[in-house]
Amino acid sequence: MKVFLFFDYDGTLVSFKLKPEQAKPTKELVKLIKELSLKKNFIVSIVSGRTMKELKHFFPLKNLVFASCHGMQINFPYKKNFVFRKAEKSIPLIKKIDSASRKKFSFVNGILFQNKKFAFVLHYRNVKQKEHKKIKSAFRKLVKETDLGKQLEVIQGAMVLEARIKGWNKGNAVKEIMKKEKRKKTGLVFYFGDDLTDEDAFNALKNDFTFLVSEKKRSTKARFMLKNPEKVILFLRVLSKTFL
Repeated sequence: MKVFLFFDYDGTLVSFKLKPEQAKPTKELVKLIKELSLKKNFIVSIVSGRTMKELKHFFPLKNLVFASCHGMQINFPYKKNFVFRKAEKSIPLIKKIDSASRKKFSFVNGILFQNKKFAFVLHYRNVKQKEHKKIKSAFRKLVKETDLGKQLEVIQGAMVLEARIKGWNKGNAVKEIMKKEKRKKTGLVFYFGDDLTDEDAFNALKNDFTFLVSEKKRSTKARFMLKNPEKVILFLRVLSKTFL
């Protein structure tokens, strides 16, 4: 029987930090993920909005499946990698969004920009609360005016707005991974996520074990809840000992 483990990264495996680069995994977390990935018939995947470079830096492990940019790019340990073709074609448009955003928002104290190749992200966690609504509205307007072909969508994350190509999400990504890894009806599937972007995966896995990681209750398609990343780590400890 195969066991599939899917994890979002920020807010799920690690707590949020003031700057994205500060949210690093602990040694224990890396060790646990490694132990689980080495178990027979276990398929462990990190499904995150982070870039492939970041994920591989955080987890320098051979047996993991890495799904970066919400699954637009998927690297398998022993199978052919996957890239959402429309995402590749959107790279020039993402560069335009990047350039226009830096010109418009660079004066805002605390704003952070991130070009993830297949998506552009505006981080406003460190911006004054009273500025959030205005910044979000202005960014959505900028994307709309730049994206004349209406190829992109703007998604809301945890204190971030992300412009990305339409037609692919974490739900599509988990289905692609399970297809490649030949999931059977008897397989067990666990998905852990905290963000609105994880709702697509929760929906795709509605009959499986899906966990919203959140201290606050909200409307969700996940079947279960864990309070914070510390509870996820505790769950992994138990899981590691259960499947010897």
